[in-house]
Amino acid sequence: HDSEMHWLECASCGDVFETEAHIWADANCTTPKTCSVCKATDGKALGHTYDGDTDAECNVCGYEREVDIPEQPNEPATEPATEPATEPATEPATEAPAETPKGDDKEEKRGCGSAIGISLIGIVTALAAGFVLTKKKR
Repeated sequence: HDSEMHWLECASCGDVFETEAHIWADANCTTPKTCSVCKATDGKALGHTYDGDTDAECNVCGYEREVDIPEQPNEPATEPATEPATEPATEPATEAPAETPKGDDKEEKRGCGSAIGISLIGIVTALAAGFVLTKKKR
């Protein structure tokens, strides 16, 4: 065969017969243009076509390739660490709450309630400590 025709040739005398043009099958992703009769090829395979580096499926033949998708910089690579639980403070606060400007009744009441709440926590804590110490002495 040559680039345009294929034929049969006698092994004894070398005569050529049944000459005809190649019947080309188009090139595809993995195979160059190929004659369906004599299997002659022309050119190269086209190679797979993908939309980008992270596209796994060929747009032409559907071949699935393995793709390493890089980690996104805005996504954490590991689970965020959790902070250990802390026990609430049992000591009464020593600072007085900051005064709120006059004219805002809600803020005044809220600040006042916080001071009373903190005082009560201190009293309850002192009573509980005294009870425990009394129990241990007996």
